[in-house]
Amino acid sequence: MAEAMLECAVCSTRKWQSFGAANAEELRLAGATRLSCPLCNVDTYWTFAENDRRANNDRRKQPELLKPQQVDLQPGTEKVAFQPPPNREHFQQEAARMFQPEHRASVDRRQTPQRGHYRVPLRLPIRIRVSSFNVQFEEVASTVNVCRTGILFHSTRPYSKGILAYVTLNYSPSDPSAIEHAGTVVRIDSNPSSENRGIAIQLQ
Repeated sequence: MAEAMLECAVCSTRKWQSFGAANAEELRLAGATRLSCPLCNVDTYWTFAENDRRANNDRRKQPELLKPQQVDLQPGTEKVAFQPPPNREHFQQEAARMFQPEHRASVDRRQTPQRGHYRVPLRLPIRIRVSSFNVQFEEVASTVNVCRTGILFHSTRPYSKGILAYVTLNYSPSDPSAIEHAGTVVRIDSNPSSENRGIAIQLQ
């Protein structure tokens, strides 16, 4: 099972969610997935909670179509009805907008090296298999964050920059048909206080 801190796109409820491989892949590729919301009592789109804290995202402004409407007014009573949740296309567009890079007029991005995709905090079970001329091993770990083209995880194994690795995402020992993705170790982050190192692998 994968895990992450997610936020409901309708009611802004934040919750540490556990979910299956299909939802994890949607989050990794699109940044949003459809899960049940205990407050909305329906399936809604959920996004990574950390990624909505942006200067150009004023969360005080709520979409007009989410406001309640008062109907059937009678003396001494007042019935309140909510409009149905927006359709799937609405949240796909919103999710895509949230994960677009910010555009700043003061920076010429053509001259600035930048990563192709945002990394998002997703704890994903993975298996890594390394087989080279002088080192061979495999291990099971959990990602710290992911993007469409790469993963970051912690390990004490002897990875080196440039080494070829084969990664199985959403790894489960009971699933022999899992697909391996070839990748290259592109960065190793040392930790002076621990033997664990941050291993960044770019997937092909």
